[in-house]
Amino acid sequence: MDRVTKEFLKELVLKGIIVGFSEKRIYVESEENVKAALAAVRSFGLGDVYKEKDVAVIGKVRALGTQENFRTRKWRPLMMGISVGHREITAGTIGGFAYKNGEKYIVSNAHVLHPWPFMAQAPYSRRVWQPGPYDTRWDYEHETDYWVADYAYHVRIHSMYEYPECPVSRAVNTVYRALGRKSRVRALQVPNYVDLAVARVLEGVGIVNNTYAYAVEKNAGFDASRLTFVGNLFAGSSAGHAVICKTAKYWKQYFAGYDLMFPSTQAEVAPGQRLKKDGRTSGATVGTVWDESASLAVGYWLDVAWFEDVVLTHEDMGAKGGDSGSPVFLAEPL
Repeated sequence: MDRVTKEFLKELVLKGIIVGFSEKRIYVESEENVKAALAAVRSFGLGDVYKEKDVAVIGKVRALGTQENFRTRKWRPLMMGISVGHREITAGTIGGFAYKNGEKYIVSNAHVLHPWPFMAQAPYSRRVWQPGPYDTRWDYEHETDYWVADYAYHVRIHSMYEYPECPVSRAVNTVYRALGRKSRVRALQVPNYVDLAVARVLEGVGIVNNTYAYAVEKNAGFDASRLTFVGNLFAGSSAGHAVICKTAKYWKQYFAGYDLMFPSTQAEVAPGQRLKKDGRTSGATVGTVWDESASLAVGYWLDVAWFEDVVLTHEDMGAKGGDSGSPVFLAEPL
């Protein structure tokens, strides 16, 4: 996709006409937006690229909040698929573990391990709880009972409304202002590719990396080390679609020096491929890849972030609030 087309489609996102796009289709919030989206792309000369069958209704896309369900109790040792969260959020899901210099780290979403991941700085308090604060009813009186890790690092999430000006665009805009022109040259939004963070596990707190909550719940004795890891679920639509960042693909780019504790990883998936996740709220579910490289606007409380090269599943994944951070694998029988 060329830059001009991409920027035009992102303008449609900013105007609320669409919520995202890929090379294959356009995503809208509701049926009411379908006609407007088609009219817009036709007016831009994209009528042969995106036809009516290529406009898909997926509802609103938001970083997943919290709902109450299984996996919300205190678990020791720690494992994937259970409740976790920074002391100042609600709750998300442990999505894996990593090593660095002999120390263990929890892997989850930035918005699970940092109360405001749009900040570049570390949070004032670094304490991470298991279970997450929502599941303790924010029991700060007994905080030391839940404190299992300290925030270590997150990939900053950039707002969609954050426009970094390059020297060229700044110079052009200066000339425009001098000439009295109201139009402005605007740089592209800063794209996000992952919603990820790590937290250092405290001394004396154990982890189990070869299982996850579903296996323990069912007493299945399942060895999770044979699974192929793809990424972490971080958002979902109101219709149940899951949005997954490609942790395996981007890990070394953002987390140099940290070693993922998954023996088998895969950077890319394909449409129709089946994926399995284990989340705090909806448990272990299997969903189908709909789009292997989507670009989407994702809501975060009062802000919106622009993500590129993320995986979008059909609604069969059943993503729910509290599943943020869930590990995602190539599917095998549950």
